[in-house]
This record gives sequence, C-alpha cells and structure tokens, in this order.
Amino acid sequence: MTNNSEYPMEMISQMVFAEQRTVSMCAKQMNIPIYHLLDDPFQSNNKIITHIWGAKDTMRNRIGQRKLFCTTILRKIQEFFPEYYEKIKAVELFKCYS
Repeated sequence: MTNNSEYPMEMISQMVFAEQRTVSMCAKQMNIPIYHLLDDPFQSNNKIITHIWGAKDTMRNRIGQRKLFCTTILRKIQEFFPEYYEKIKAVELFKCYS
C-alpha cells in the first residue's frame, strides 16, 4: 500500500490489491503459510470455487440476482461444509434465503 497513489482509469487494480493481495502480504509478514486452491483459476472443471468479483454490483442493485446467489451459496455450504450449514442459515441476514 506504500506509495500507491496512482489513480487508474478502471479501479480494478485497487480492488485486486485490497481484496486479494493484502491477505497474502499479511500472512507472509506473520510467517503464516498460504496456499492456492486452484492451479489454474480459469480451469473449466472447477465446481468448488465461486468467483463473484464481477457480479457484486449486479447483486447490490438487483434483489433477484442477490437472492439467487445467496440460495446457491447456501446450497454449496450445505453440500461441502454441512457442519457449518445450520449455524450460517441461522444468521439473521441469511434467514430469508434458506
């Protein structure tokens, strides 16, 4: 973040830095090992990772899209992390989607 005063035309480089690089930089500073989940983020057989970066604005502005996303994610949590499903769907924010 030092000397990051550049203001790019697209605003994407700041989001990438803030949402992705900061965590890995903090982990490195604290000697915490980190790992990647996918060898290739564009692999077509990915059924585990959900990438929502480009859809955030759509979900913020369209309640139908937000509801579809949240119900889909809750189903994924139930399938892949069943031990957390009941706790997560009990959160007030998610009750309307479960």
